[in-house]
Parts: sequence; C-alpha cells; structure tokens
Amino acid sequence: MTERDAEAAVASRIRFEYPRRVDEILRLNDQASLDRAPELVLKSLCQGIAKIADADIVSVYLREQEEGQDILVMQANVGFPEIAVGKVRLRMGEGITGFAAECQKPMSVALASDDEHYKYVPDLGEEQFPVFLALPLLAQGRSIGVLVLQRRESRPFVDDEIPLLAALTMPVLYAIERAYLRKRPRASSWPMEARSVRLQAHGLVGGQALGSLESKPSFVGIVDDPEAPATLATLSEAIDSVLRDLSRGLRQLSSLEEGFGLPPSEALGLLLNDQRFRQQIHEECARLGVLKGLREMARNYALTPLRMGTQDQGTQEWMTARAVEVEDLCLLIAVRASGRPFPTAGCVVLLPDRLTSVMALAAVARRAAGILVADRVEGAETARKILRLAQVPVLTEVSNLSEWARIGDRLWIDGDGGYVRVNPSPGDIARVRHRS
Repeated sequence: MTERDAEAAVASRIRFEYPRRVDEILRLNDQASLDRAPELVLKSLCQGIAKIADADIVSVYLREQEEGQDILVMQANVGFPEIAVGKVRLRMGEGITGFAAECQKPMSVALASDDEHYKYVPDLGEEQFPVFLALPLLAQGRSIGVLVLQRRESRPFVDDEIPLLAALTMPVLYAIERAYLRKRPRASSWPMEARSVRLQAHGLVGGQALGSLESKPSFVGIVDDPEAPATLATLSEAIDSVLRDLSRGLRQLSSLEEGFGLPPSEALGLLLNDQRFRQQIHEECARLGVLKGLREMARNYALTPLRMGTQDQGTQEWMTARAVEVEDLCLLIAVRASGRPFPTAGCVVLLPDRLTSVMALAAVARRAAGILVADRVEGAETARKILRLAQVPVLTEVSNLSEWARIGDRLWIDGDGGYVRVNPSPGDIARVRHRS
C-alpha cells in the first residue's frame, strides 16, 4: 500500500466515524464540568481525548509568567511519565508547541525531528511518538496554552482529521475557565472577551427562548465520578422522582390538548407502567451498584434487538426505539440518584445524539427553555409533538456550536428563524424580542 493509499484509508475511516466522534467530543463537557481539582479534570480530559483522537500521547500546556517571560508549562498528560507534569517548560515560540502558541495556528508534523521548530526534551522518550499535532488554546485573541497530540510514526494526522480534532480544545478551555472562576468567585468572567456570535441552525420546533446551555450528562461522566453519591437507599426515591416528572409532563400536555396520550406503539407508555422493568433495575443495581447497574440495564436493552434477530422491520424499529428510551430513562434515574438536577428550569438542553420522548417529557416537566440536538433528527414524531404542544423550541445541526459555545453560556435560540445567538447582549435580546 502506498503512502497516498494509507492516507486515503485513514480519511475514509475518519468520515465513517465522524458522527460518533462528535458525540464523544460533546460528552467531554461532562468531564470538564466536574467539581474536582483542575489537575484531575485536565488529566481526565487528556484520557478522553486520547481515546477520541486515537493518540498515544496527549498533553496540555498552559501559559504562565516566569521572571517576566511568557512560558508554556505541561499541566496534564497521558502517555509520558508523571514526573513530566510541571517539569516540561518551553518559552513562547520554542519547539513545535511554542511555535503553535506564538502563531496561533495548528501545527501538524509527520516527523517531529525533521521540523525546523523541533526541540528535543530529554528523558521523555517522545522520539517514539514523532507524529505531532499542536492545537493552540485561544482566548481573547491570545494563546493561553496548547493541546498537543502525538502518535507513533505509522499513523499520521491527515487533513480531514484536523478540523474535528480542533474541537477538542473547547472542553479544555471550559475546564480552564471553571478553574479560574473557582479561584476568583467574584469575577463575572475570566480574562476573555465574551464570545458573541450568531450560528445558523435547522429549526425543528418553532418558538424563541433564552437560557443557559446545559449538556445532557453521560454514563461515562457519572459512573467515573468518584463523588457521585448514588446508593441503593436513594434508588427507589430517584425512580419515583423521575416517573413523577414524566407523568406530570403528560398531565400538562393533556391540559393543552384534550385527550392527549402516547400512541399505543410508544415504548415510553410501557415503561411508565412496567413493574418488571423496575424490578430489573433493582436487581442490576444490587448486583453492580446503582450507577453501573443502571448503565448495564441500558446496555442490555440496547443489545436486545440484535439478540432477538427478528426480520420484521416494524418490530425491529419498535425495539430499537424502546432501547434508546430505556437508555435515556436509566440515565435520568442515575442523574437523580446522584443528586444532580437535570434538566434545570430555564436551561437550553444540549442533546449530543438524539431526541426521545423521554427527554422531551423531562424537558417539559422540568421547564427547560429549549433544546438543541447536535445531529440531524429523523423521525421522533411523538417527541416533536410533545415539544410543539408545550411550546419548547428545538433546533438541530447548529453550525460550529462546539467551537463557539460552552456549557453555561447564555443562548438565545430561534426555532422559527433557524439560528442560535451565543452570549447575546441585552441590546440583542431587546431587539430580538421586539421583532418577535
């Protein structure tokens, strides 16, 4: 196989995996938002990024002042010895990493030692990982650090990959911002100008809303959080709380449309009244622990259509729909058992993958302001009807959302006009409200 053929094969794999990898990038926000020591959060992000990028080495360098000079210090890493963290220091412009920070552009190098900016760092063993991608962490028009990814010689970073991997800087920037604000709780913002931009989107359900961006949690973020306090003692209460929310949402919709009810084929209707389902949850949680048990329950349902092997398309589609609703229901229970509010009143919920009736009802019951779905939404007729009745706007396919928006940002969303405004000014909000 020629070098060109190898690059084409890698590019083909990247295009095939693109939706899954975007989903995983969005889920890194869960890790970035955990209330843990900044160094632990950054290391956790490095681990997640290494998996997404298929990288052997991932490092985060942050800009500091030392004796009146700007330097870059490695603050987190996976792949190198622990002693490297805090010890590896580069001047701005020094090495490929320093040059990427100075010119504020990604630097992709197939063989680091051949690059004119290369700087050898002793005792790291980085010569084993010569494929190099340095992504500057940019804020307020300046580099505040660099995210560095390295691979072995046989796996170069191809051009198709770099725009996707550049989005990996956003969760890192978010974690840095949170760390800054925890140190300075009276600060209204960290040393960055507000990112204010209008992004095009596809309006799925009409209406306008203002709220703070809040991402749907993931089982990865919850199960791996050592501070998640879920116990068997709180499990029943969490199940009851979630089912009360969903039932309340149904009652609200019935008051808006006389006789509203879920279609007989809708899986959610069965879940709300399925005692065997509740028993299975308790059995799995008693065996594995609450959070891992709920995750295993979701996995088992996801595999059911494959295990059944039915050839009937209608049955297969119904079982698949039931599986994704079970996953969302188990996730809501896990979040509630961990003592976390989701979704919170007035927020704009970011769903990284799909729109289900479970999440639609939860949004209505908990008074979410709106919903953004990262991917194109196919089907989901009942979920759309739920949100139309409740006048909860929904937008999908928001252009460059991961590049401009972070969790906690204020958003104005317009399902009629098909756009999202990130961090709108008071004047923007007044003008938009006046027009609407």
